[in-house]
Amino acid sequence: FNVYKGSDQTVADNTVTKLTFSEITDGDHSGRVINQGGLFASDRFTVTSTTVGIYAFHTNLLFEASADIADSYLIWQKNGANWTLNYPNAGYANSNRNGSFNASTIINLDTAGDYVEIHYFGDIGSSGTTLFNWGNNTTNQRVSWCGFKIA
Repeated sequence: FNVYKGSDQTVADNTVTKLTFSEITDGDHSGRVINQGGLFASDRFTVTSTTVGIYAFHTNLLFEASADIADSYLIWQKNGANWTLNYPNAGYANSNRNGSFNASTIINLDTAGDYVEIHYFGDIGSSGTTLFNWGNNTTNQRVSWCGFKIA
């Protein structure tokens, strides 16, 4: 699968928040959106009895904080439990307020109904917020999530 955000998402300071992905219809954006079998829905990827296995996941998330970042990380969750934490590559526009998560993980989804979600936590100065900037709905997607079965 390969899905995108369809709008910006703002995350409040010091909260763990699930990231949303609304561009999930197979074939959209000149074939850039891939959702074979409809396994990506409700902002999560869920396996069925015929699709269980080991999966590789990758995400690219462009973020812009409203103030300096004290701490931030992306959380891969399997069935609601933390699986992997990834920290950002910050510094575009000469600021530690902006950057991207280019994060990957491998997760064994060996039972029908197992699911994966992406969450974010940011401790932003002055009780600020973090914006995940989606870009636009043509070719300029700045927030995406993809995955594929490897075994």
